Amino acid sequence: MLEETNRLTQLVDSLLAMSRAEAGRISLQIASVPLLHFCSEVAGLLEVMAEEKEQTLTVEGDSTVFVNGDRTILRQAIVKLIDNAVKFSPRGGKIRIRVSVSGPNALLEVHDDGPGI
Repeated sequence: MLEETNRLTQLVDSLLAMSRAEAGRISLQIASVPLLHFCSEVAGLLEVMAEEKEQTLTVEGDSTVFVNGDRTILRQAIVKLIDNAVKFSPRGGKIRIRVSVSGPNALLEVHDDGPGI
């Protein structure tokens, strides 16, 4: 029940953020975010769900990668990516979150054993 409550809370938060963005009333709090550490924090929130499906959830990569963004919106995006990976990967699957750099761009990759999009 707790997981479903968290999932519904995230959905409501996402809908509110989209509504505010469409109305032009969203105020972003832009900050420099250490991406690998941030992904580890977010993955920790979803680790219980992965454990229930006997999935392995790992976060790896370059700890020197920083991105400029709103922490709340970044968290929502990363939660959704990891949540989808857990939801659609089979029992016992592997989910890997990787942070790296490609030229001037930060890369965040989520690899899983699901069917893909």
